[in-house]
Amino acid sequence: MSEEIKNFEGEPWINRARWTLWFCGAMYLVLGLGFGFGFAFVPRPEGDELPEAIYLGLGLFMFIVSAGIAALNVAAAQGLQRGAKWAWVTAVILGALYFASACFPFGAVILYGLMNDRVRRMYLD
Repeated sequence: MSEEIKNFEGEPWINRARWTLWFCGAMYLVLGLGFGFGFAFVPRPEGDELPEAIYLGLGLFMFIVSAGIAALNVAAAQGLQRGAKWAWVTAVILGALYFASACFPFGAVILYGLMNDRVRRMYLD
C-alpha cells in the first residue's frame, strides 16, 4: 500500500464516496428492518388464507438480503479507508448498480469519486 493512499486529506472524493457508501448501508439496514418487521408483524386483511409462517419467512428473507447489501456497503467503505484494491472494485460495482437505478445520485457520487484519474491510480497502481 502506497503512502499516498494512507493520506486522504489530499483527495476529498475518497471520503465523499466512503460516506455515501456508509449512508447507503444504513438505509439498506433500515429498509430491511422495516420490511422484515412489516411482513412479520403487520395485521393481515380479513380472509387472508396464507399461514403466518409465509409472512415470517418473507420478512426474514427481506431482512437478510437487505442486511447483506448493507454489510457489503460498509465493508467497501472500510476497505477504501485501508486502501484495499478489492474495496475499490466493490465500491465501483456498487456505484454502477446505484447509478443505473433510482439511487442515481448516490451512484454518481461514488463513481465520480472513485473513477477520477488520481483516485483510480492510487488504488490500481
